[in-house]
Amino acid sequence: MEQIFHQLSDNPSVDLSQYNKVILLFKTSRLHPIKMSEMSNVKDIIGCFPNEVSVIWGLGIDDSLDKSLSLLMICSK
Repeated sequence: MEQIFHQLSDNPSVDLSQYNKVILLFKTSRLHPIKMSEMSNVKDIIGCFPNEVSVIWGLGIDDSLDKSLSLLMICSK
């Protein structure tokens, strides 16, 4: 999860501050779910957006991911 945050925040071509509507869908396998300790990274990702951002987020299961995490992010103005 931390790697995803760094890829978003360290990439100068990605300007998340211009969006005020966001959908985040996190997917993991059943054997390797998101841990509570990783949830602070979700807060960090949302912190890249303006304060007035509307966020819809969810968690999904995809057992083919094994130990990986998938993030689908849709942003709109």
